[in-house]
Amino acid sequence: MSIDAPYSALRGELLAAVDEVLAEPLRASFLKDAAPDPDRPAFEFSAPLRTGKAESEDVSGGRTSAWLTNVAGSVATIWIDRATYEGPNLRKGDMVKALSRPQTPWFQVLYVDDRNAWRLVVYLGAA
Repeated sequence: MSIDAPYSALRGELLAAVDEVLAEPLRASFLKDAAPDPDRPAFEFSAPLRTGKAESEDVSGGRTSAWLTNVAGSVATIWIDRATYEGPNLRKGDMVKALSRPQTPWFQVLYVDDRNAWRLVVYLGAA
């Protein structure tokens, strides 16, 4: 049994207000083994999409450069309101298209953080 926090209603109103201003139209294309997933047809939704610069981290953790591997961080995040999203679950490898941005760029889903009570946070990489 879950118990609502005393500020749940206010938080819901705040999420709706943020999304009214910051959300943009997106299209999720769901893939299975690098092909369209017949069980999860493409789905359009709105959510805030925040982009930033791609960064690379040395996984050796130090300056020794003993390893010759870098890991690219996410270049964008989507903040989906769990209360309003009705589409299929996003998974690693799925694609998301930003429909209202110039050249309608594609992003690849790197990771979905579903631990937040109010938002699904989807980390995206350049496609």
